[in-house]
Amino acid sequence: MKKLFEYSNFWLIWLECAGDPEGTSLFKIQEEWKITTNYLYHKEKGLGKSLLKNMIEQGYMQNGKKGPTAKFDWIPSYVLEKHKLTDQSGWSLNSFIIEKMPAMQKFIEHNHTILFDRVLLKKLYRNDLSTIKSSGSTIFDDIRLFVFVSNMMPFCKKYGADIVTRMLFTMLSFYSEKDLLSYFNTLRQKISEENIPTVIENEGELVRVLYTMESQKKQA
Repeated sequence: MKKLFEYSNFWLIWLECAGDPEGTSLFKIQEEWKITTNYLYHKEKGLGKSLLKNMIEQGYMQNGKKGPTAKFDWIPSYVLEKHKLTDQSGWSLNSFIIEKMPAMQKFIEHNHTILFDRVLLKKLYRNDLSTIKSSGSTIFDDIRLFVFVSNMMPFCKKYGADIVTRMLFTMLSFYSEKDLLSYFNTLRQKISEENIPTVIENEGELVRVLYTMESQKKQA
């Protein structure tokens, strides 16, 4: 059976509501993204009711003062489903992500008004409706990458390797589908360093993370 977050409009609705603690109406979402029909209100094929009603019933959303608001307690199970542990012994990127999930969850909940700010999200998805629908599902990967990069920067300064940081941000600037560079730069301005969790504890952990990410990129 198709899961709710496999519907493309799931991410449009959830992300739009995640940055506003008082809630956002479907009408406001349609207005913001210049949607000229009312399909967000329609019954979703295979669900028998609108997607939003299903999202509320299944615990992804709740009713707020000005409309539906996003819930966040489902995020760990969603991330853990994507990064399942295997029978492989020893360190792995998936085991690392799972281990650090509590810190990441706390970071997301405490900074959701910034991470999911509507203006910032529209910048991230280049103001393109099809992009937020198709790539919204990777938002937690994007946030994790931001934390990884933020954790990496002190090591680069410590060893006089600022060029590594510059190279990384240059690579992000060429990301075609999303504007990760602008997103990360704005987050760095709005979230203080002390509020970013430490998920990379030492140089050895940093090397393992970077090596594994590079290996996965080559296999992709």
